[in-house]
Amino acid sequence: MKILIISEYIVPYQSVASIRWTKIIKYLKRNHHIERIDVVTLDKKIDNDRVKSDALLKNDLKYIDHYYAVPTPMLNMAYMVYDIKKRFLTQSNEKQKGRKKNRKIRKKVYSLLVYFKQIYIALSVFHYIRYKIKIEQYDTVITSYGPEWTNLVGCKLSKKFKNMHWIADFRDQWNREFNKRNPERLIKKARRICSEADCLLRVNPYLELFESHRQKVVVIPNGFDPEEKLEPVKSEVFRIVYTGTVYTSDEMDALFNALQQLIHSNEIERSDLSIEYAGCTENLFIQYIQKYKFESNFINHHFISRKESLRLQSRSSLLLMAGWNTKNEKIVWSGKMYEYMMAKKPIVYLMAGEEKDCEAARSIELLGGVCYQTCRKKETFPILKKYILEKYREWKETGNVYIKRNDAYIEQFSYPRIADKVYQLLKKI
Repeated sequence: MKILIISEYIVPYQSVASIRWTKIIKYLKRNHHIERIDVVTLDKKIDNDRVKSDALLKNDLKYIDHYYAVPTPMLNMAYMVYDIKKRFLTQSNEKQKGRKKNRKIRKKVYSLLVYFKQIYIALSVFHYIRYKIKIEQYDTVITSYGPEWTNLVGCKLSKKFKNMHWIADFRDQWNREFNKRNPERLIKKARRICSEADCLLRVNPYLELFESHRQKVVVIPNGFDPEEKLEPVKSEVFRIVYTGTVYTSDEMDALFNALQQLIHSNEIERSDLSIEYAGCTENLFIQYIQKYKFESNFINHHFISRKESLRLQSRSSLLLMAGWNTKNEKIVWSGKMYEYMMAKKPIVYLMAGEEKDCEAARSIELLGGVCYQTCRKKETFPILKKYILEKYREWKETGNVYIKRNDAYIEQFSYPRIADKVYQLLKKI
């Protein structure tokens, strides 16, 4: 069996999204009879100021038979535009007041640049594959979304090579980043692009893929590599840790409200607290620190390696995660949550959104954690507050924290198990 995987996020690029296919490849090659697995990705110029490599993932490069890094020189200009936009977004509100009239125009221009960037990358990768790779040698081609260029390449390849088996994998909600004023147009577009795919994969059953009646859809979750597991470590302070990206749609007021109330009622000593963040969106997290006046208790680790992030998690007292559950998109476990599963520490999951029916809220006890929902504030805030106090008292009395979790449930998210599922699917394609 020979497989070609097309993905922007793959070893050695440091991103939660890179873990998925790096680890599936590892355990497909190690545990199953796969003759060849090759990868096509972009040449990102790893280890510059913008792109970092993952030292842990680098160990898994040996499982990839051939690694094709496609050069895309015009991307330098696109990244320059991105950096300009990023700097603009971090400017103070005062500086932006005079620019509100032009904001819509700038947003449309940026959206067009993103769109043409995807087209340019797709064409570059397609021509690279066509002229430098013998596509006929592979039994299956797998494309991993996002971003969109991977699907565009899969579409072009399927039209050019009619006998090619194509699996379209979705880590994220298909087309969620586009304007939904005309949803029918987007649905038609999605169906047109992926209409030739033999099978669609999605990380959870709630992603809308707009598949046709003939297409098979299989849930292949993200997971964790048990070989990266670290033993839990006692903490000298009550350490509340958030590792990863914070989004503008996240809501973390409940956690800080609960901490303030517990401090004011003298149930928690402020001097015992250490609130720590590691990631690339520190400004969003710091807003909560400043709003609730926890500056003296805050440690900013900035953007650290995944290896350091796992160590930080292992030394925590509480692991903090945020997500959302809306009519348009439902998140169960985020990529970072699988690392949290390995850490064996208490988890506080803060779930924004208006949808009360929430799988994460129903299943969080299986991980040994608690879930607060903004749409069920009256019911879930007392539970959140009680849970924090309970773990704090455990730490105060013993220097440690404890959880009860369902190991059988968690084991289904180990990448050896996930690779087994992918292998059985590949045999049927």
